[in-house]
Amino acid sequence: QFNEILMLGGDAQWVAQAKPVLDALASRVIHVGPSGSGNIAKLVNNMLVACHMLTTAEGLRLAEASGLPAEDALSVINSATGRSALSEIHFPNWVVSGSFDSGFSAGLMRKDVRLALELAQESGCAMPVSELVASLWTEESSGVSDNQDFRHHLRQWQRSRCRSPQGNHAARLRSVPQDRYARRRTVRWYLVIIQAEVWLNGFVVARPRRPANNADHI
Repeated sequence: QFNEILMLGGDAQWVAQAKPVLDALASRVIHVGPSGSGNIAKLVNNMLVACHMLTTAEGLRLAEASGLPAEDALSVINSATGRSALSEIHFPNWVVSGSFDSGFSAGLMRKDVRLALELAQESGCAMPVSELVASLWTEESSGVSDNQDFRHHLRQWQRSRCRSPQGNHAARLRSVPQDRYARRRTVRWYLVIIQAEVWLNGFVVARPRRPANNADHI
């Protein structure tokens, strides 16, 4: 059973004629427009994958540095707006587990990132974030060869599982004694704000209405 998505461009008539064969090759076929559109969609998608891989890793590094295990952070991310296919599938199955064996090579990812940036240059589209991501994906920056799984890019993250040198940040925050004087100052400011709002509301309500003049009835 295939679990692949096939995106393609071409004349709708010929796509419909080839549909039985295409359905046998992939679990889902998406016709996105004229010839060449499928390639554009693929490059955009894989450029986002390259970006999401690094941003998700940084988010999990921050979580663990602050005392929250990556697995617990992922349970929240995947229930909220920060989720992606990377956080839902790739990280739990191939990164956090340490297997790094998805079957997609770093060389293929670099090729797609390079082609996406070439397409952006041809289209006159500035992509500063993607250019930074491309530089981080190079073999010199990542230490990952083309024939390795592209998730090996995150082996350093998996090995270090970044912990705060000062200990569990969340525990430290819980251990900080409350400043009762700071609490009193906060309450006092809230009372001042509430009193000001009450005064302003009373002023607006009590203010006499301006007598109507002839211009008001014209």
